[in-house]
Amino acid sequence: RKRLSQDMFYRQENYGKHNPREQELRELESITNGDQDALRESISETYEGAIGILAKEPVRHYKNVAIGNITLASRAAINGGLSVENSFSMADSMIQQVEEINSIPEIEAFKRECQYLYAEAVRDEKERGRTDDEKNPLVRKVKEYIFSHLHDKIKVADIAKDLQVNPNYLSDVFNKYENTTIKKYI
Repeated sequence: RKRLSQDMFYRQENYGKHNPREQELRELESITNGDQDALRESISETYEGAIGILAKEPVRHYKNVAIGNITLASRAAINGGLSVENSFSMADSMIQQVEEINSIPEIEAFKRECQYLYAEAVRDEKERGRTDDEKNPLVRKVKEYIFSHLHDKIKVADIAKDLQVNPNYLSDVFNKYENTTIKKYI
């Protein structure tokens, strides 16, 4: 607590205000809505304040900022209808890629590219129709099961057992909402 108090005081004395929360919320809302144009507009805003200092070493600082932005974008995309597993897997890959970059301009560019990729993924999900949650929660669970077991031999019976439903019922529901069989989807 003492260190936290000292750091907060030092920051307020030496660095001024943080960037406005409202601008961050506009970026996240753009991702949630799958609206790349609104995201571009929000990113281009000029505002008073600055991003906090997240590390003493500049490259590490920018990597930390990028990781935070990617994490927030992944949650906004989930709110927009992207599946949890898909969004988290994207974030895992993106964060690993951030760790491989050692140029500040490249880190900044990649951070923005990740935000646009999330907005695009949400937009694509919305263009395909209603989100899985709006369709049927069982469909979302089937997709998450499949995505989590991509490297396994997947059987409809195993999915049904895991979800505690009848395999025929599961197949019927999935086909009704996705217009394809579970086997073809796999």
